[in-house]
Amino acid sequence: MEIKGSVFNIEHYAVHDGPGIRTLVFLKGCPLRCLWCCNPESQSAKTELVMFKESCIGCGECVNVCTAGAIAPDEQKGLITDADKCVMCLECVKNCYANARRVYGRNMTVQEVLKELKKDMPFFKKSGGGITLSGGEPFKQHEFAAELLERCKSMGITTAAETCGHVPHEVFLNMLPLVDTFLFDLKHMDAEEHKRLTGVDNTLIHKNFDAIVSAGVRVIPRMPLIPTLNDSEENLRATCEFLKARGITEINLLPYHELGVNKYERTGKTYGLNIKMHTADEIAGKKHFVEQCGMSCAVY
Repeated sequence: MEIKGSVFNIEHYAVHDGPGIRTLVFLKGCPLRCLWCCNPESQSAKTELVMFKESCIGCGECVNVCTAGAIAPDEQKGLITDADKCVMCLECVKNCYANARRVYGRNMTVQEVLKELKKDMPFFKKSGGGITLSGGEPFKQHEFAAELLERCKSMGITTAAETCGHVPHEVFLNMLPLVDTFLFDLKHMDAEEHKRLTGVDNTLIHKNFDAIVSAGVRVIPRMPLIPTLNDSEENLRATCEFLKARGITEINLLPYHELGVNKYERTGKTYGLNIKMHTADEIAGKKHFVEQCGMSCAVY
């Protein structure tokens, strides 16, 4: 039986996620629970039902077609879904005229994903682009990821992967020959602080990072820049020293933003942070500090 993966989005014409023009394939499932996560819909590997309340017209058709009686009106919250009763029949999604009810997570075969990628082949060839696996953590679905990457390489499509690095080491080693460029997140250098911020320490992450370096595969380190959590000069300096000790002198900074906050309510989750975004001047100052530490730095 053909292997399937849980895909929550395919984004075409991306230009900041590896060389050239790329197609991003987002896979569901992540071993981390970063406090600032902007894609809460990527955390669970399961298909998720979401509600865009701003699009709901209150027609009540979802109540009528729900086979489990899981949807009911609420005076304050509108039409709400009882997750314990929901059987994921998706009749509410199929019959939502306003497209307020949607699904995150579609089971796709490798061939179905390749069909999407083939649409962008002219852009890949002209720009040196290709596929970038993202997530979640794409190697959480390592069997599907491996087959997809193998097929891409056989077609001459360059491969990249955005990873948090918290993947079983043997799995990660198996991925090394299949990925041309790793975009590798480094969130905090202190193991205990990393665990507080993400739910896991950074021991395995550093071990897998070193495996990339040892294999001579291209890696672009990236650091989500989160105000008051990991943006101190101490942590920035420690990150730079970690990289320079491994012969790497470039890093991308990814400033914190609030674009994912509304997704938490839609997926029934609670957003736990109450922080302000960096100003443009503050970001420029962080970039300058990293450059003073001897690194080439880009901000995205």
